[in-house]
Amino acid sequence: MHLMKTASTTLLALALLAAPATATAGKVLLVEGDRVTRVDDPALPPASHTSLPRPPAGGAAAPARAAQGGGSVGAALQAAVTAGAISPAEQQGYAALYSEARSVRAALPRARAAQLDYVIRTLEAIARRNQLTPGRMPPMFLQLERNARYWRTGPTPRAGGRVVFGDSPVVFQYYPGRGLQIQPLGSFGKANALYNACRATSRRATCRRDALRSMLDWMLAISSPRGSFNTWEYFFRFGRGIPPWTSGLSQGTAVQALARGGELLSDASYTRAASSALGAFETSPPTGVRVRSAGGNHYLIYSFEPRLRVLNGFLQAVIGLHDYARISRDPRGQALFAAGDRAARRAVPRYDTGRWSLYSLGRRTVSDVGYHRLVRDFLRGLCTRTRGPVYCATADRFTRYLSNPPSRIGPQRVSARDPARAAQAVPPWPWRVSLRIVDGRRKLAFERIVAPPSTG
Repeated sequence: MHLMKTASTTLLALALLAAPATATAGKVLLVEGDRVTRVDDPALPPASHTSLPRPPAGGAAAPARAAQGGGSVGAALQAAVTAGAISPAEQQGYAALYSEARSVRAALPRARAAQLDYVIRTLEAIARRNQLTPGRMPPMFLQLERNARYWRTGPTPRAGGRVVFGDSPVVFQYYPGRGLQIQPLGSFGKANALYNACRATSRRATCRRDALRSMLDWMLAISSPRGSFNTWEYFFRFGRGIPPWTSGLSQGTAVQALARGGELLSDASYTRAASSALGAFETSPPTGVRVRSAGGNHYLIYSFEPRLRVLNGFLQAVIGLHDYARISRDPRGQALFAAGDRAARRAVPRYDTGRWSLYSLGRRTVSDVGYHRLVRDFLRGLCTRTRGPVYCATADRFTRYLSNPPSRIGPQRVSARDPARAAQAVPPWPWRVSLRIVDGRRKLAFERIVAPPSTG
């Protein structure tokens, strides 16, 4: 694996994405040269399963401003080559990508330039904070190159739309105002689907080992060091999160997919990579995601939100650690799973209202129907793996709740000046919503009136 030397091609040379087959399909925009087509990717989970939910407190789309007089992109590249961390050829390639992206931005129409501008300014802001380390250069410059290429001619995706480029399987997601962002959760979710297809007993399932290897190789190439561990960072402002930040949900999915890939492909390098990622679950926020809780560990969905305890993200992190520990028999992974399992068993009943599930504690945010089903599925997964009574019984209750949901949940109040949070307050349920405008404070009040959804 090596870095490409020109700005017009991708940073990393790997095999083309093979088309695997599995039962779960996802829509994606496939970019091949100047041609963009909307296709079904059978291995890509639905966007509802791979999109990180927005934190409760919104943030401006613009990157955080760094103090004047900090570093620059050029200075970071020079420092890296002086230290021997990158080669002179790599320095020149990165510099050419940066220069080309700025030239493309200047030639784009205003709306499209704004998407690329966000990615460029985020790179510059991270450099000014002296955080553009050699380890962050591969993912950040890959993201820069992809955005510079896409916004020349590609159609504006719908919000949350996924994009894949034909020369790599890495999944990008469109965040309006933030451009295309690497989506680690979606990428590792696809790796898990590829693994599951190989383990499936159905004759219709097609095992594509080469596609799984390609995905894992690409993801290892764009991992970045954070503290004492490797992770897959997010490089955009999200709620109160200033980039770069990480997620226990995506990290748990990464550890799981890498361990599974190492087992299936008989390649210990993937299992070692999973081991190097465990540090996220040993490190406190804002660097890592571990919070001491209930005689064990709670693993945060966002490294920047230590008070936000989201059940679905926590349970998937515990599942990922379980699968890693089972496959690797690593005492370190076993201890991290055990600590998370202890906390989860005590926490799960607190998310059960008796009629529905809570999405998070503290503000007692109620799950929408999609997240209710998702956490039910994670509980089923832990029930199968551990036979823990609390997981099995709660999964059964959450299933029963789907056939008789509460008649009313609400109201929620959000500021009319924050349209992003106002939109978020109305979840994509098949439920009726009544809206009233509250005078004086310019508040929007959403009272969610529930019609029974289909059972799942």
